Amino acid sequence: MEIYFFILLYGFFTILNINSLSYLNNYKKDHKNQIYYFFIFIFIILFGLNGNYDEYSRLYLRLPTISQIFYEGFYYDTYFYNIFVESGIIFSLIISFFKTIQISSQFLFLFYISVSLILMSFFYKKFTRYYMLALLIYLCHLILSREFSGIRDAFIGALILPMIFFIANKKSNYFNIIFIISILHHFLSTLSYFIKFLNFRLKRNIVIFLILISYALYFFEIPSNVFFFMSQNGLLPEIVTNYMFKSQYSYDLGGLNFKSIQQAIVILLIVFLFNEKNFDNEELKYFNLIFNTYLFGTILMIIMSEFAIFANRFNGLFSICEPICITYLVILLYNSNIVSNFLVILSLLLGSANYIFSDKVEEYKFLIDWETENIEYDIYIKEQERGIPR
Repeated sequence: MEIYFFILLYGFFTILNINSLSYLNNYKKDHKNQIYYFFIFIFIILFGLNGNYDEYSRLYLRLPTISQIFYEGFYYDTYFYNIFVESGIIFSLIISFFKTIQISSQFLFLFYISVSLILMSFFYKKFTRYYMLALLIYLCHLILSREFSGIRDAFIGALILPMIFFIANKKSNYFNIIFIISILHHFLSTLSYFIKFLNFRLKRNIVIFLILISYALYFFEIPSNVFFFMSQNGLLPEIVTNYMFKSQYSYDLGGLNFKSIQQAIVILLIVFLFNEKNFDNEELKYFNLIFNTYLFGTILMIIMSEFAIFANRFNGLFSICEPICITYLVILLYNSNIVSNFLVILSLLLGSANYIFSDKVEEYKFLIDWETENIEYDIYIKEQERGIPR
C-alpha cells in the first residue's frame, strides 16, 4: 500500500506531462524533467530498501568472501564452483565483494534495483515521448515479476535497453560489452544476442504469419516432441531436462493464455496502425529494434507455452520493451490525449489490484532483519563450516 501511494502521485504527474505534450509545439524529449527523476529516486529507495527473504538473501549467506574463493580444498572447489556457475559469475562475485566488506545483503537489492531503474528511466526517455507513461505501466504491473521476484532477471532485462541503443547507433563493441556482462549474470541472456539481427522493418503479412505459425507450433506440440527426443538422446543439458520434465514450474500455460493474447493484440494493432509520419526521427531510429525485440519475446512465449518456466523466462527477458510498444499505440491512434489518459487510469486500476487487493505484494517491510535471517537460514552457515578442513 505504501508503494502504491507514491505510484498514485506519479500517475497524477504523468497525466500533467501527457497533457503538456498537446500544447508544447516545440516539445523535446530531452527537456529537463526534475519531477520524473525525483520519482525515480523515490522508487529506488522504496524498492531497494524493502525487506526481502528470497533466494538472493540466502545466496548471500552461502557464498564465500573474496579470500575464501581462493581457499584450497576439494569441498570449496566443488561447492563454490556450482554456486558460481548456477548463479552467474559476476553476480556471485559482486555478492562476495559485498560480503567481504561486511555490507548487509540489503545493499545487494539496493544496488541492482538502482541500476535497473536508472537504465530504464534513461532509455525510456530516449525511446518514446511518452516515457512517463511507459514507466507507470512498468511500475503498476511488470515490476511484480521482475524487481519484486528476481533482481537478477530484472537487471538482465534492463540491459536489453542499452543493447538496443548501441545497435541502433552502430556501436557493436559497446553492445558486445553489455552482452558479456549480461550473460555472466545469467545464461538466459544468450538469447539477447539475437537483438543484433533485429534492426529491420517487418511487413504486416510477415508479422501475422509469424504469430500464426507460433500458435500452430504450440497446438501441434512440435516443441515438446522435439525437446523430448533431444532429452531421450542425451542432447539436452541435464539441468534443462530437469526443468522441462521434472520441475513443478514446467506446467502448460495454454496456447490461448491471457498474456500471449494481450501481447499478440498489441503487436497486431501496431502493424495495422503504423504510420511513419506519427513518429519523430529519434523514435523511428529505435522503432524496428524495440518492436522486433517485443515480437521475438512474444513468439518465444507462445512456442514454449507447454513449459511455463521457459515461456515466462524467455518472454520476461524482452518484456522491458512492452511499455514502450504500448506508448507506440498512443502515438499511432488519432486522439492520443484521450487514449494516453485512459491508459494512465487503466494502469493505476491494475496497480491497485496488484498492490492492494491481491496477494502478489507482501506488506512493506523496511530493510531485512539481518539477525533473524541468520537464525532462520543458519543451516547454510553450518553447512559451510562442516566443509572446511580442520
